[in-house]
Amino acid sequence: LGLIWTAMYPFKAAPVDSLRRQWKAQTSIAAATMILGAATVRTSPHVSSAIAAAVGVLMSTYPLQSMGRAYADRNPGLMGSPAMNGAMFACTTSWVIHASPLVEYDVFVLTANGAGALVQGCALLLRVAIARG
Repeated sequence: LGLIWTAMYPFKAAPVDSLRRQWKAQTSIAAATMILGAATVRTSPHVSSAIAAAVGVLMSTYPLQSMGRAYADRNPGLMGSPAMNGAMFACTTSWVIHASPLVEYDVFVLTANGAGALVQGCALLLRVAIARG
């Protein structure tokens, strides 16, 4: 059901052809990445782990591209919802602890989630800074 929603949502939300072209390009890149990761998981697991880590960094650091503009415009809504920033901060922080050398060291998980925890934490602090003026 989630895959169907992901596939159909842009056609409802984006009536403009340029946005549909962007969606098709992004979906094609995502599909190629998934196929490459799946093809290398048995023969070279480090390649698929590196791909997953790169995707994880991009996925968990989504507010980074809008943080400067949010500060300049004094509009924290540009970084997404505060609930999502908080949830992503909590999730990425828990994975950082899990992937640390103290529990079960995994450099790929630690890198992706460490970047996410840093950016999401900064987004939460930026929200406080904007609210205080």
